Amino acid sequence: MKRLHELLAFPADSDFQSKAKDLMLNFRIEKTSGGRKTYYYINEIELYYYSKEHPDESVHPHFYKDKGLFRTHFSGVDITFKSNWEGYEEAIRNQFKKADHNPWVDINVIRSILNANPAIQYGGLLIREIEEEGSKYPVKGPWRVLCELFYMGDANDIRLELTENPNPRNENDYQPVTPKPRKNLGKNARMFRDEKFNFSLKKK
Repeated sequence: MKRLHELLAFPADSDFQSKAKDLMLNFRIEKTSGGRKTYYYINEIELYYYSKEHPDESVHPHFYKDKGLFRTHFSGVDITFKSNWEGYEEAIRNQFKKADHNPWVDINVIRSILNANPAIQYGGLLIREIEEEGSKYPVKGPWRVLCELFYMGDANDIRLELTENPNPRNENDYQPVTPKPRKNLGKNARMFRDEKFNFSLKKK
């Protein structure tokens, strides 16, 4: 899993194109539910990350302290980067207690925490399209991806893992991965709206 951890290292810059291609060609999602395994290829992802040098307020904050985990939220499913909130948890909890509603949806609360703690960083990859192994019909859109991965039964019985594909997809069968602007961004992304952080793998 060393290679996967290297792919999901926190972005030092915006050059993520080669990593995105590697992830989509050579890795897959393994879903285990009720003793049955299902495998999915990733066809489209979007990069989101927040740091002092890249203060993108459209990124959903999270406390996951490891990379490569699956995180659900109100926009879909992310593959996480390792977040850095270390040493700030108590200050954040105190800030949350002052909010009379969900603080994650209040950009002013988030901004006050981040401004006071410049070492904080977090982010991940939003999954926009997947394709079940052996199927010709991709699942398109973050919400549909969320439903597909957590479809049927108790979510506690579902286990997702990002694993290396023993039969990697042939790069020659696909068009070049060309970065494009992310889709359907909200107003909080105004500073980074034009960044080309959407990556997709399309057949020729």
